[in-house]
Amino acid sequence: MKKIILLISIGLFYISAQAQNDSNKYENFELIIRTSNDQVVLTSKKGSAWKKLTFSTNNLPQAIDEYGMTVLENKVNKREKSEKTLADYTFILNIEKDEIILKGLEGTAWKELTFPCADNDCASRINEMGMR
Repeated sequence: MKKIILLISIGLFYISAQAQNDSNKYENFELIIRTSNDQVVLTSKKGSAWKKLTFSTNNLPQAIDEYGMTVLENKVNKREKSEKTLADYTFILNIEKDEIILKGLEGTAWKELTFPCADNDCASRINEMGMR
């Protein structure tokens, strides 16, 4: 009986430690995504070098990282030790059939987030773990 309790305790400890490691492997960032009048406006609340990005929905899909709009083919990790407040993330933003689609490529717990955006007028708050 003592062996069973010991094994259960070790198993619970391992599960707890693994869950904590998963949440710690993503750096904190928080963004607000708004669309209206054929424009996308992203506002960074934390974890980015930029505060606000605005671009036309005609220029989609668009890759976004902690430095702003980017081109995936040219993405090079430019982080320096002085930039500890920046999160290391990359995602692609697209709008299809009245839905905003985000594809997490780096630094996100999510692989894809989709939310409705009827009449091209909506807003959503996201972070490294998903929608808030």
